[in-house]
Amino acid sequence: MKFLCLGYLEAAKMDACSKEEIDAVMQECPPTWRSFIIAVK
Repeated sequence: MKFLCLGYLEAAKMDACSKEEIDAVMQECPPTWRSFIIAVK
């Protein structure tokens, strides 16, 4: 079984964020990716 994970962002909202805010949001992604990888194995 294969999974597709799709991310969506609103460019105007992301442009309004500071680098620190964007980095904090992006730090939430790897744990989710790992849970998908573990579920597939």
